[in-house]
Amino acid sequence: MTTLTAGASAPAGGATRVRAESVGSGRISARAGGLAKELVLTVVGILGLLGIAWLLCAWLFGLSIVVFKTGSMSPTIPTGSAAVVREIPASMISVGDVITVQRDTAALPVTHRVVAVQTDPASAASRIVTLKGDANATPDLEPYTLTEAKVVVASLAGAGTVLAILRTPFVLALTTLVVTLVMVWAFWPQRRTTKPADTTDQAVSENSD
Repeated sequence: MTTLTAGASAPAGGATRVRAESVGSGRISARAGGLAKELVLTVVGILGLLGIAWLLCAWLFGLSIVVFKTGSMSPTIPTGSAAVVREIPASMISVGDVITVQRDTAALPVTHRVVAVQTDPASAASRIVTLKGDANATPDLEPYTLTEAKVVVASLAGAGTVLAILRTPFVLALTTLVVTLVMVWAFWPQRRTTKPADTTDQAVSENSD
């Protein structure tokens, strides 16, 4: 009489479960890594689209950014704010507008509120404008004769400080390095894992009488 036994079936089953758990963990890790890369690429893509949109709007509508380094426009626009400004002809300037103009005797422009507008007798396209900072008790010393100006469209408190920090050489270099590393990581080819064969080792022993 011949008897067949599967004496090693229990250890083989345990090994199979261990391999299955290892493969499952690997798949979960690979999936998590893929989702992380998709998230990073999505964020980078959104930031890129926002940058392109800003450049396009700046070109089409004459937009630029002004950073407030003094508190002459407080509390409306405090120190450290940033404002988006749009270039307009002098004929569109109205009392109450906050405009940016270049002063002849200063390197930096001034951004103050318009308190008076007069037509320039010498030119129909020019305007004689009197400005005053919201925090100042008196208007600027002299009026400005303008053919164009930049009017404040919107402002955000604290944004100017952030922009100033981002423009420092150290932060620019660090940002470039981080973006480069992130892009290399995001586009680095993934290692392909092969599915192990589903085998069950069984030991068969034969006993004969």
